Amino acid sequence: MPSKKENKDLDITEDHPSEPTPSEFDEILEYVPEDQRPRVSIIMQKVTRNYSGPIPHAEDMAKYKEVDPSFPERMLSMVEKQLEH
Repeated sequence: MPSKKENKDLDITEDHPSEPTPSEFDEILEYVPEDQRPRVSIIMQKVTRNYSGPIPHAEDMAKYKEVDPSFPERMLSMVEKQLEH
């Protein structure tokens, strides 16, 4: 873990498309002034992603593919069949 003296930027949007893990929260908070940490912690924990539609979000599809490479195609087939009705 980098020390506070190192000026290392943390870009969680590109490197971490999903929400940070608890240990990543702690690492990020090291770069926040101590008096602002409670507020930043609350803000970081309140970030959510909402989605609705017939197929999962692309990031979620990629995660399903990690579990079983056939899942995304099978899900799309189910959606296509349902749309035919």
